[in-house]
Amino acid sequence: MHVLLYRVLPFLLYVALPCFFLIQMWFNHTTSLGKWILQAALAGLYIFDLFLIGLWPIYCGYFVRYFLMLLLVIVLIKSSFNIEKDFFYKLSLKSILFSFVYLSLICFFSYRIFLNLNGSNYSNPVELSFPLKDGNFYMAHGGTNEAVNHHYSVPAQKYAIDILRINALGLRANKWYPKDLNDFCFFGSTIYSPCDGTIVELLDQCEDLEPMIMDVKNPAGNYLAIHKSESEIIIFLAHLMKGSLLVKKGDMVKKGQPIGRVGNSGHTSEPHLHIHAVLNHTGDLLFKGEGVPITFDQRFFVRNDLARFHGCN
Repeated sequence: MHVLLYRVLPFLLYVALPCFFLIQMWFNHTTSLGKWILQAALAGLYIFDLFLIGLWPIYCGYFVRYFLMLLLVIVLIKSSFNIEKDFFYKLSLKSILFSFVYLSLICFFSYRIFLNLNGSNYSNPVELSFPLKDGNFYMAHGGTNEAVNHHYSVPAQKYAIDILRINALGLRANKWYPKDLNDFCFFGSTIYSPCDGTIVELLDQCEDLEPMIMDVKNPAGNYLAIHKSESEIIIFLAHLMKGSLLVKKGDMVKKGQPIGRVGNSGHTSEPHLHIHAVLNHTGDLLFKGEGVPITFDQRFFVRNDLARFHGCN
């Protein structure tokens, strides 16, 4: 199952299907403008949806998404010269079925794109300092609906963000299929306190697991919970490296103070930093309470956003 999800399915979504649509449009010789519009709309919407929502640094590289969009534009322009201007095509059972399937898929991808473009509707955020320095950071999950943020259905994690570090090629690791934690750009990176506050909860005993091996019993893995000063908000940081925590329960921390390192503990497939803010919690900081939107330097992040931070922030 891991092989299917980690290799075969991404190949189909990120390589096979885009190639199918681009090749189909490149060699398109239909005489019907209507049929061409349906095919072009589906190809364009699928690739634009992938551009917006795809987890590019994990499978292909962050910057490949722009190359794919450029290819789409070139192919659509070229194929538009192959058609005649007759809008309608001969009606038959096959053509009706073709139109129904294409229109259904066009509606589906249009809705997904709508969700992505509306993934930053929020109010009353908590302003934090970005908890990482010196690097290019990619938002794998973040936003205000489930299309861009798989945490959204969990009340406490409604506005949670998952952060990866990427290299100059836009990849989150130095190998295509990394098997060692040290192959990941992010593993072991220092985490800095995103605010002034008090450490109210922590755990530093979970092992850092091999990629794709997940601890379902301890979903957060090693974590820190910071009660933000002059507020009722708890900031929760998860999946930290075992033995890396530099604070203990009850400690006061200052914004920008080193507090630990990125690990791969808990229910996670690879090293990343999970952060969320919660209000009105009931003791269960991971699942219960009211999630609060987070902004860093007045910026609200959604999936596929990129942040560059160097030195102090």
